[in-house]
Amino acid sequence: MLVTDDYIKQMRLQPYTQVYNSDGTFIRTFEEDVDESELVWHRDHYDRAIVKVHEGKGWKFQFDDEMPRDINTVKYIPKGAYHRIWKGEGRLVLEMREMK
Repeated sequence: MLVTDDYIKQMRLQPYTQVYNSDGTFIRTFEEDVDESELVWHRDHYDRAIVKVHEGKGWKFQFDDEMPRDINTVKYIPKGAYHRIWKGEGRLVLEMREMK
């Protein structure tokens, strides 16, 4: 079987990749070619903090019943809160922490 980039995208369960750091944070990367239809409304099981936005121009974050805002202004995502990301330019690289 020939494994192509399209095949890999289809097999990916999430629209991002994630790498855990030894300090308990993780790096979540949304690639430039992510399909906007994959960036859906959802809720998380745990509180999350956005420690730092390493890359990403024009990416937006939206909580339910709020207008989208620049992702650089979001520091905390409470568990159970409906939210989504809106695609910007280039890739988005976030450093995050999950509070269990």
